[in-house]
Amino acid sequence: MADAVLAFLATNVVLSGIADWMSPQPVMVGLPGMAPLNWHTTTSVLLVVYLFVHVVRRQARLRHSRVR
Repeated sequence: MADAVLAFLATNVVLSGIADWMSPQPVMVGLPGMAPLNWHTTTSVLLVVYLFVHVVRRQARLRHSRVR
């Protein structure tokens, strides 16, 4: 499941970056009750936070892995 979330977020960051690059203005995403947010920045921050949590939670397992 974590791999699917990471793949989705990474794809979303790439696609939002391409959309921002091709459009004259940044693509904004409006959420109910909030000011519009930049799509690329928001997905990039989500990806970095998810990667950080993912690595921290699996740090011990990665350190003691027997795969060589």
